[in-house]
Amino acid sequence: MKQRILITGATGMLGISIINAFKDDNRFEVYGISRRVNEKVNDYNRVIADITDNNELLIILNDIKPDVIIHCAANTNVDSCNHNKEYAYKLHVEATHTLAKFDSRYIYISTDSVFDGQKGDYYEEDETNPLNYYAVTKLKGEKVSLNSNSKALILRTNIYGFHLEKKNSLVEWALDNLLLNKKINGFNDVYFNPVYVNQLARIIKKIVIIKDISGILNVGSKEYISKYKFLIKLAEVFSISKSLIIPKSIDDIKFDAIRPRNTTLNLDKFEYVFKEIPSIDEGIMELRNDYDNFFSNKEVF
Repeated sequence: MKQRILITGATGMLGISIINAFKDDNRFEVYGISRRVNEKVNDYNRVIADITDNNELLIILNDIKPDVIIHCAANTNVDSCNHNKEYAYKLHVEATHTLAKFDSRYIYISTDSVFDGQKGDYYEEDETNPLNYYAVTKLKGEKVSLNSNSKALILRTNIYGFHLEKKNSLVEWALDNLLLNKKINGFNDVYFNPVYVNQLARIIKKIVIIKDISGILNVGSKEYISKYKFLIKLAEVFSISKSLIIPKSIDDIKFDAIRPRNTTLNLDKFEYVFKEIPSIDEGIMELRNDYDNFFSNKEVF
């Protein structure tokens, strides 16, 4: 019998990658929840719903009866979460609680921003201290997940990639400007070890197949890197002049919400389980190939 996989945030950057990782595997029956249809992604069971409507969400869960829930849906716009706290709480905490309580395996996509960025190289057991409301609600989502489901797995991570319908992620913002020969700023005092969405999707599929991982797991790339140097790597892979990227301090930008400076994640536990750690260089090369294929109208998604 096929395992039923339910993915929230199905039209988001990560959600699409996870759907693609599962949809052609006849061991799985894939369902994706989103607030609207994305016609560029096919071959899965679409569920159009707002998961912040608790009654609607319960009806969907009881109808599908998923074996595995992968909860990707989130508002990752940090300033937006500060401005609309009620919606952020409903999405990151209340909907998360409802999903986690359902009797299934449960994977919650969290964030490296649960840490305050004072030291970096954070282990799963290190003390959390979120600096903005996005991170506060994501941490609350972690806690309700672990308290509600003994099989819950929390993946702390930082992803990059591009949306099939343009949005303002780090990569999209950078390429939109760099490809037009416009200069951009890159923070030389903000550090992370991000993972490409397709790399993370493949890891999640391995986790689903392994079946016995629960608790909290950091997922990222082996390299700790500043956002400035990440953008330099991106420019190199896309054959763009690196001189367009100007090193800046995060102190030079006045954000509405505070951002942590160093959220690099220690991956000892991940390496113990999976034996190898994703590479930023390999991830950016894969992104380049996917980007070229998609925007040359080849059917890869």
